[in-house]
Amino acid sequence: MAGILFHNANVFTGKRFIKNGAVLVEDGKISGVYEKDYPTINKNINIKGKIIAPGFIDTHFHGIGGYSFQVQSEKDVLNISKILPQFGVTSFVATISRMTNNKDEIIGDIKAVVEAKGKEQGAQILGIHLEGPFLSKGKRGGQIEDGIIPIDLEFMDELWNVSQGLIVSMTVAPELENIDKLVKYCQKKGIVLQAGHTCASYEQMRNAFNLGITHITHAYNAMTSFHHRCPGVVGAVLENDDVSCEIIADGCHVHSAAVKILMKCKSAEKIVLITDAQKFCKTNRKTYTECGIKYELDKCWCRQSDKTIIGSNISLLDGVRNFLSWGADLKNTLMAASKNPAKILNLKNKGEIKKGFDADFVVLDEKCNLLRTYIKGNLYKCTYTNMGKADL
Repeated sequence: MAGILFHNANVFTGKRFIKNGAVLVEDGKISGVYEKDYPTINKNINIKGKIIAPGFIDTHFHGIGGYSFQVQSEKDVLNISKILPQFGVTSFVATISRMTNNKDEIIGDIKAVVEAKGKEQGAQILGIHLEGPFLSKGKRGGQIEDGIIPIDLEFMDELWNVSQGLIVSMTVAPELENIDKLVKYCQKKGIVLQAGHTCASYEQMRNAFNLGITHITHAYNAMTSFHHRCPGVVGAVLENDDVSCEIIADGCHVHSAAVKILMKCKSAEKIVLITDAQKFCKTNRKTYTECGIKYELDKCWCRQSDKTIIGSNISLLDGVRNFLSWGADLKNTLMAASKNPAKILNLKNKGEIKKGFDADFVVLDEKCNLLRTYIKGNLYKCTYTNMGKADL
């Protein structure tokens, strides 16, 4: 039998752990997962008891390593793809926000991702997440005010056509006029609509749930907070068992106690770890200027003028380890970084170690230090971190 057998592993399938398990990879796909009675394979790799888990999927971030999705550059998109596996990310959604009132800018950003797809030499492009432009200026956070506009279905259709169907998710403020029409449009196109950057009331958020918006962009951040007489978006989210949430696990955007509350209110499959990382994440840069606005690094990235948080400085691997340190168990943590985002995006071949799925997986030690990353069964070699230097 051809292929590679990865054996003597603690395999996390996305649902459970298999001790002393094995994974057979053929032609970039997982062709078998075994608890015992492994097939005889000429080429095999002894994982020596370490963890094999599905590759991480980052569904919301703007850049890393000095590269950005918002500079109309195919080269930047491809460089981001090369960097991500060094932090366990095997596939990703490129997040784009409108930076100016010039629509050509966001169209150029979308075109860059479209042109890059299929040319990746690292993590695979799953699609595009539009963070706006239909947001609330009152909760714009790091968004540029000039890029926020009312719901415009003609413009949305233009963006969809430019994307060639690559828009897979979109953040919207659900209190906006014509939200019902946008929901119907996105449902028709298969776009996952998320609530965020919103001034919605508790009642307006409940109405959005009824319309079909059941996923939340970076929970707690850029939305109406919880008050015992005005529960706001946060209260509506915590109350509803059917609603899933992104969470930025950097310890800066959301206090660890608030993360623990979310974990108590939500079942494990409803939490998705994201980074919301910015262009200079994982670099030595401490300041930069964009669109005439100065930003600085102070635990996370923020506007220099008013200290408003605009994004994180963590990788998804950092988020995984933070989540564990705040009391999440290993199973639920790994689900939040792999299976859950795949399920939200309705992916049929990623997020699990399962026969027929893409052979995208990571090898971790018991503390979730990254040892190796495999994409389509191929080892991704890098020098950015110590990944791959451990003795297996």
